[in-house]
Amino acid sequence: MKKLKEIILNNKGKIISFAVAILTVFLFIKGTMLSAKYNARLQNKVSVIATITAIQEKTRTEEISFDTGDGVEFQEYEEPYYEIKTTYEYNNQMYNYSFDSDYLYINDESGDFYSTGKTIPILIDSTNPGYVLDGNPGISYHIISYVLAGILLIILIYFIIYKIYPAKMGKALFVYPWFLAATITCIFGIKMIITNKTGVAGYLLTFLLTPVYIAVWLLFSRISKKN
Repeated sequence: MKKLKEIILNNKGKIISFAVAILTVFLFIKGTMLSAKYNARLQNKVSVIATITAIQEKTRTEEISFDTGDGVEFQEYEEPYYEIKTTYEYNNQMYNYSFDSDYLYINDESGDFYSTGKTIPILIDSTNPGYVLDGNPGISYHIISYVLAGILLIILIYFIIYKIYPAKMGKALFVYPWFLAATITCIFGIKMIITNKTGVAGYLLTFLLTPVYIAVWLLFSRISKKN
């Protein structure tokens, strides 16, 4: 038992990396399976008219950070949102469907608002009318797996540089990871935009996270040159 403990302690980095790799593969496979099922359902999509039966205001706990001068403090607050309940009919049977919205207005530039009795179009699976096609559930799994894969790639390159170019460890720690993160984020973001199956996720990766990573990379590159 003591020997096993020593082996684990001496190889904890490798064990953690292996566990992250297993988790990455699992999340990617899970996301791929869910995406395949969702895309198969899309082949049977049917548009129906749902009627809003109730609107319930709820709150969720959010956290905000602010600088007090002596440090950063975090404060929780209640953020309101709305649960919108609807019913729809298909093949003479009634079904219920509810979804959450941060606002009561419908974001279609029409100026319409969600209200009781209002009708809205939704997509359902004709072979399973109770299933509403409101988004690919595999996307979140894929995004997390991409992030973990990027971290693993950075760790791998770190160890390669450590073994071959130990004099460049400073750049390996503070410069190269941000460049890799920007490259990987941009590639996957563009891929998501092209496939058009991710909503705003691809745009967030490409036009929000990538510029941030590039800025940090340039900052550390300049600092490393001065030193």
